[in-house]
Amino acid sequence: MKLKLAIRIVSVLAALLGTAAASAQRAPVACMSDPELRDVLLSVYTFGLAQTAGICVRRYPQLKPNANTAIAAFEKSYGKELDALDKRTRAVFERLYPGRGGAMRDKNDRSANDDALRSIEGYSREQCAAAIASLNALATAQDWKTIAEGGPLAAVWESERAAVPKCK
Repeated sequence: MKLKLAIRIVSVLAALLGTAAASAQRAPVACMSDPELRDVLLSVYTFGLAQTAGICVRRYPQLKPNANTAIAAFEKSYGKELDALDKRTRAVFERLYPGRGGAMRDKNDRSANDDALRSIEGYSREQCAAAIASLNALATAQDWKTIAEGGPLAAVWESERAAVPKCK
């Protein structure tokens, strides 16, 4: 139940992400396999989770202990998966942007989240507390498969797959 609620709350980010992976398609090799696209979308999503907590703490410093706990729990629960995701997405962007893969992946994560993060700037203290609680719920659920394949990613998959050519 907690995981479903967390995914529902956090899927606001997914609705605001726009065409995250499509922004990566300004590269010379303009295609991604399904696993590559899923990884790029997941990278954008997880980047947004951390940034949301940071924005909320900046606006409401009293939320810092809860945010620190949630972020630490998320990293503890999914550290190996996040490290593997980092390597895979860097490889995708290195293929698309030889010699600049890491920097371009980071730029893609930031630019894909711009609109969502701007909207979070307007969150009330209660909305920020709920977002941080959702992050903590995702961490304590210890269900990477749902994070990686369900919820917000599933919500944007069809539109993103349509926007990004599939490699043959």
